[in-house]
Amino acid sequence: AAGSLVLPWLDGHRPNSSGQGLFVGCGGRLGFAAMLACTAWIYLRAVVQARPSAMSLISLPLPPLTTSLRSIKSLLVDTLLGALATKGWMDAAGCLKTGDRFANSVTASALVGYLGCWLPFEVNAGAVFAGAFVAMSAPSVLGSYRELTGAAIMTAIVQALMGGMLTGGWSGRLGTAAMIGVVSFRVIKQNLM
Repeated sequence: AAGSLVLPWLDGHRPNSSGQGLFVGCGGRLGFAAMLACTAWIYLRAVVQARPSAMSLISLPLPPLTTSLRSIKSLLVDTLLGALATKGWMDAAGCLKTGDRFANSVTASALVGYLGCWLPFEVNAGAVFAGAFVAMSAPSVLGSYRELTGAAIMTAIVQALMGGMLTGGWSGRLGTAAMIGVVSFRVIKQNLM
């Protein structure tokens, strides 16, 4: 229910000043909508039913910053793996003329995420999925592998900073990290590059 209030702004039905929907084309925006809906539901449930939930906005104590910094390498590598593999799949399937069924971002993201869980070496499957969500961005948002790499790096940093937050099965965390990473990269690109 709460998602139906948020989704129109994320999906383009409520235009911003430039006439485009807020975050249209940014990978992870539906995960962000899920996170907002989950947040609204948890707080509504706590207020109406006065019942605590196993899920929490922040898990205390927060993990030490050194733990987050040590894990950034794994997050970085695995997020890049997910993003580049998803974009590579979409490009390869498009060149093979397999049709939209195999070349679209949803199929590519699902396949890369699934295969990432079965790799013969250890990977952070969540980071692979977050990278795949970054690659779901429209070509008008992230038009090159260089831009995709920059957004994936920002997403890995966001994931590290979100350590200990939105815990206990909170819906949409990876999509939220992906969307924040894509938007952050675009803001940095527009202002510094």
